[in-house]
Parts: sequence; C-alpha cells; structure tokens
Amino acid sequence: YVYGGYDPAAGTPAGFPDVYMFAHEACVWEAAAAPGIPAGRYDHAAWLAPGGLYVQGGKAGGEYLTDTKLFPVC
Repeated sequence: YVYGGYDPAAGTPAGFPDVYMFAHEACVWEAAAAPGIPAGRYDHAAWLAPGGLYVQGGKAGGEYLTDTKLFPVC
C-alpha cells in the first residue's frame, strides 16, 4: 500500500489523501477502498498491521501533525 505524498511544484503542499495498492497479478497500482481515510498528508509514517493501515504524524499544508490514524483497507 502507498498513502499520501505531495507535489512540490504545486506551491503550498497540501498532501494527497489517496491510497493505492499494488495488484501483483496485473502488475499495476490500483486505487484502494479505504473507509475513514484521514486528510491528505506527507512526511508521515505508515504501516500495515492487523486491523488495517496505520498512519502517524507527518505534515499537511505545512503544519506538523502528531496524530495516529487507523483505517481498514479492503
């Protein structure tokens, strides 16, 4: 899974709220269903564990975040 990121050429980085998963058989990245997805962010930590995808900290719109979010991935 891949979550977040930003485009430095866009000026003020807002952070992307997108989640993608790699489909091994098709060898392509696909948008993943992710209910409860947090606001877009970048420079965060993310890990997959039982229960879903955890996202901690990072930045959004230039502001530092200190939260930890969990959202299930299908």
